[in-house]
Amino acid sequence: MATGFIDKARITVRAGNGGNGAVAFHREKYIAAGGPDGGDGGNGGSIILKVDDNMSTLMDFRYKRKYVADNGMDGQGARKFGKQGKDLTIRVPRGTVVRDAESNEIIKDMSDSEPYILCRGGKGGWGNAHFATPTRQAPRFAKSGLEGEEHDVVLELKLLADVGLIGFPNVGKSTFINKVSGRKSAKAEDRPGVTRTKQWVPVDKTLELLDTPGILWPKFEDSSVGVRLAFTGAIRDEVVDIEELAMRLMDYLGKNYPKAIEERYKLTVAEEDDGYALLEKAGRKRGFLISGGEVDTERMSRILLDEFRGGKLGRFTLELPPEGESA
Repeated sequence: MATGFIDKARITVRAGNGGNGAVAFHREKYIAAGGPDGGDGGNGGSIILKVDDNMSTLMDFRYKRKYVADNGMDGQGARKFGKQGKDLTIRVPRGTVVRDAESNEIIKDMSDSEPYILCRGGKGGWGNAHFATPTRQAPRFAKSGLEGEEHDVVLELKLLADVGLIGFPNVGKSTFINKVSGRKSAKAEDRPGVTRTKQWVPVDKTLELLDTPGILWPKFEDSSVGVRLAFTGAIRDEVVDIEELAMRLMDYLGKNYPKAIEERYKLTVAEEDDGYALLEKAGRKRGFLISGGEVDTERMSRILLDEFRGGKLGRFTLELPPEGESA
């Protein structure tokens, strides 16, 4: 079943300013007083929203946040009008809701196909030819063009994701999406918390994937759940004791998958070995020794966790049925 999400983007839009009117007087041979002939400035371009049914997300607005239309040109002599500023058309998906960024009021719901003028361009100023009167035949002033409208707006779009990936942190959601899409569209690293916001990844024109930040419930009723998540790296190493975590992992593997650690670390798992004993054995085999011949258990702990998370020890399940119950 497709899942509904709201895609948002904040942009700044500014219409063009109107051009200034010109102060000029007609000059022609044999005409002593030709009179004022300053032309008007051109109108500034407007910002126009238009529905594009080929768009399905607001992804384009994450890379460009400011949209400015052209200014109108100033007027000239000989009653020449300034060139009009070109309108800027912004295409949005059908169903986009435009809100004022400050008040959060809805400006326009782009559900129909009619273009909408979001910011009007400024009017061009009058040239001095407009101000000539029988009593003021040589006006030496003109009108300046008006500024275009400017808004900060929020675009909202309710979306239906074809596929949404939701899960624990650091379990490979972004890596899976990159594999399916055939490119590194979603940021992925071998640590939790890399994906901090929703990421829309188009696979083709008919399929889009939604990558989401990893989620954990706020409190674990069973502390062993938190430990197993820490094994996988879903909980950051900075908030746990690395050596204690590695000892618990080694203890679990020694009891349930002894052959895996025997093959990896070339050691023998005895029935009485606990996690610390196995960690020391592995450290000695790897030559992780410090002064006095003691094992550097912290270094071995990090190696164990890295190799476990990287799949170098093999594939395991961290959830086994209680003793006495069949799998």
